[in-house]
Amino acid sequence: MNNNQYLERVLILIVYLVGLFFVFQWLGHSILHGNPIDLLLFSGLAALAINILLLGVFFESPKDVIASSLNALILLVSLYLINDFPHPLLIGLLIYIVVCLVFSVMSVIFYNPEENAGGRKQRFSVFLKEISVSIGSSRVLFSILIASILIHIYSSEELAFYAFICMGIVLLINEPIRQIIISIFTFIKSLFTRNKLDNPDPIGHIVAVQAKDTFVVDLIDINKRPLLNMFDFIEFKYGTDSNYIRGFIIDRYYLDSQTKIKVLKTSNQEINEHNKKLFSAYENNVAYKVKAPTKDEQEFRNSFVGTIIEHSDMNQVKFEYSSNKMLSNGDLLVIKAKDKTENNVDVLYQVTQAYTNIKILESRNEIGLIEANAAQLGVWREKERNFENYGWVSPISTPVMLADSVKGPEKQEGEIKLGTIEDTEFNVLVNINDLITHHTAILGTTGSGKSVFVRNMIRELDTTGNKIFCIDLTGETKKFLDTKELVDTTGQINIQGVPVKNIAGHIKWIVNENAKFPNQRSTYYDNVADAIENHIETGLKSFIDSNENTGIFELPELSNTEETLEYTKFFFKALFTLAKDGSFKEKRACMVLEEAHTLIPEWNSVGGTDDKTARRLTNTIAQIALQGRKYNVGLLVIAQRTANVSKTILTQCNTIISFKQFDNTSKDFLVNHFGESFIGSLSMLKNRRAIIAGKALISDVPIIFKVPEIKEEEIKQAEIAKP
Repeated sequence: MNNNQYLERVLILIVYLVGLFFVFQWLGHSILHGNPIDLLLFSGLAALAINILLLGVFFESPKDVIASSLNALILLVSLYLINDFPHPLLIGLLIYIVVCLVFSVMSVIFYNPEENAGGRKQRFSVFLKEISVSIGSSRVLFSILIASILIHIYSSEELAFYAFICMGIVLLINEPIRQIIISIFTFIKSLFTRNKLDNPDPIGHIVAVQAKDTFVVDLIDINKRPLLNMFDFIEFKYGTDSNYIRGFIIDRYYLDSQTKIKVLKTSNQEINEHNKKLFSAYENNVAYKVKAPTKDEQEFRNSFVGTIIEHSDMNQVKFEYSSNKMLSNGDLLVIKAKDKTENNVDVLYQVTQAYTNIKILESRNEIGLIEANAAQLGVWREKERNFENYGWVSPISTPVMLADSVKGPEKQEGEIKLGTIEDTEFNVLVNINDLITHHTAILGTTGSGKSVFVRNMIRELDTTGNKIFCIDLTGETKKFLDTKELVDTTGQINIQGVPVKNIAGHIKWIVNENAKFPNQRSTYYDNVADAIENHIETGLKSFIDSNENTGIFELPELSNTEETLEYTKFFFKALFTLAKDGSFKEKRACMVLEEAHTLIPEWNSVGGTDDKTARRLTNTIAQIALQGRKYNVGLLVIAQRTANVSKTILTQCNTIISFKQFDNTSKDFLVNHFGESFIGSLSMLKNRRAIIAGKALISDVPIIFKVPEIKEEEIKQAEIAKP
C-alpha cells in the first residue's frame, strides 16, 4: 500500500469517528456525560474501525490476535464492572477470548524460523496460527463484543439498537463504501481543477534509482491504473520541479503482493512555458503513462535490445537483454557515446555470446534473465575506411541498440566483397593484392559453407585478371568452375635410357629412385627431373600467356600418395621458377590449396613411406610462403583444421577466414588472430557465417559476417549458355 492509499483510509476513519460521535449525540447517548456503557460501545466501534480500516489491510498474524484479545478482554472486564452483565454470556465471551489468546500465544511459542518447515513443532505452530487468525481476528472479536452489548443493553431502545447495528455494518462492508467516498472526493476535486487537458494516467510511485538512469516503480492496484505492457512509455517529475523524465518499461517483477516495473530513462526535459500548465498537476515521484509516444521514441523502442551491466570493459560490453527482438551471434549493435571533444559518436559492437543468469531481489526473491557479451569493433570512420577504437567504457544502464541502419564502406577498385554483417548493409571488403600476396587461410568444418565460399572467391579474383592456380585433389573445383588444364598429363617425354614416356610413368620412376641411396640412383635421375619440370613449365607458360585466368592442376593416374606429393612438388617448383623469372610482374598468381592438410601436413601428423616426400613438398611450398610476395605470388590455403596443417606455412597467412570450428587446437591458434572476445563464437557460428581478420580486411578488427547464398548450379548453367 502506498502513502496516498493509507492517507485515504486515515481520512475515512476520521470521517467515520466524527459521524459515530454525532450519532451517539443525536440518540441521546452522549459519550461525554452519559452512561459508561455508551463509552464502552463507542470504544468498541472505534477499535473495530481502526482495525478494519488501518490494521486489517495488512497480513494478520498471531501477534495481532494477542493484541486484539487483550483489548477485548479489557473491554469485557470493564463491561462486567460497570453493569450487571449476564453471567452465562459473560463466561461464554470470556472463554472465547481466552481460547483465542491461548491459541495465538502457543503458535508464537512453537514457531522456530530456523527449524525445517516440515518439522512437528512448525506444523503445530502453523495449525494453531490458522485457527487463531480465523477465530480471533479483530473483526470477529470486536463484532461479537459489540453485538453482545447491543442485544443486552440497547434492545429495548429500538432506534438506538438499529442505528448502532447500521454503524457496525458500515464497518464490515467498508470497502465499497470507501470506494464511493473516494469517487465523491475525486469528482468534487475535478470540479475545481482543469478538465480539458488529456493528462497521462498515474500508474505508481518511484521507489528506487538504479545506476542513475534506471528507476524502479511500485505500481498501484491494477483496477486503479491503466493497463501496462512491456516497453510502454511513462513520464514523471523526480527530484526537481524544473525537469521531467521520460522513459519506457524494460522489466516487470513481483515481490510478495507488490508489482514493480523497471524504467529506463530515455530523455530528461525542462519544464517550460509551453508545458508548464500540463505538468503543474503532476505529483513529484509519481509516474504517469504516456498515451502517445513520439516517432523518435517509437524508433528508439524498436531498436532497443538491452542495457549495459557490470563487468563490461573497453574491449567488450556485457548487457542485460530486454527486448522482443531475437538476437543471434554476430548481430551488429550500437551504443551512443561521446568522444573527448564531447561530440556524439556511435560505437559499434558485435554479439559474441549469451547466457542465462539469476538475479537476487529483495526479500529473497529471484528473477531469471539473459545476459550477453558484445565485442567492440569501434567507431566507423568513413574517410579512413576503418574502425577507430573507442578507448573507454560506457556507464552502466546505457542503452544498447540494434545497428541495422549503419552504412559501411563502398567497394573500390582493387577490392572484392566477401559478404555483409548480418541484417545490415555493412559490406565486408578485402584488398585483392593483400589477400593474395600476403597469403590467406580459409578454415572450417565440413558443411559450414567453406568450399562454396572459396569457389565464389575464385570467380571474383578471376574477373580482376589474376592468375588462379587450383590444386584440388578432390576434383570438386572442376565441377563448378570453368577452368583450364594447366599441364598436359597425357603428353610424352622421351628420355634415352628411361623405359617410360608419360608423366605418370616418370613420376613413379622418380619415386622408386628416391627410395634408393643417392649413390645408387640412375645416372638419368637429374635428366628426368629436369624434363618433368620443363614439361610443367611449358604448360604453365601457355596458361599465363592465355586469356584464361583460372587453371586447374589435375593429377595423372598415380598409385599412391607419395607419387601424388612428388608430382605436386614438381609443379610448385616449376611455378616458383617462373615467378622468379618475372612471369607475374603484371598479374598476380594465386595458388589455391584445397585440402591443405594433404599437401602441406604438419610433420608430426605424417608417417609411413611418404614422410620424406611430404616434407620436401612442404619445404617447397614454404619457400613460396616466405618469399612469394616479392614475386607477386601468394597462397590461398583451405583446410578443415589447423592441427594437421604445417604451421610454418599457416603462420605466414596474414589474413584468416574461419567458419565453424570445434577443436581446441584450432581455437588456440586462432585466438592470436581473433582475440578472446570472438574465439568463443567459433563453435556457435551458423552455416555460411565466418569470422575474418588480417591484413587484407578493410578493418583493423575482426568481424563476424554472413556469406551470400550462392547457387552454383545456376551459375554453371549460365556459363555454359554463354556464346
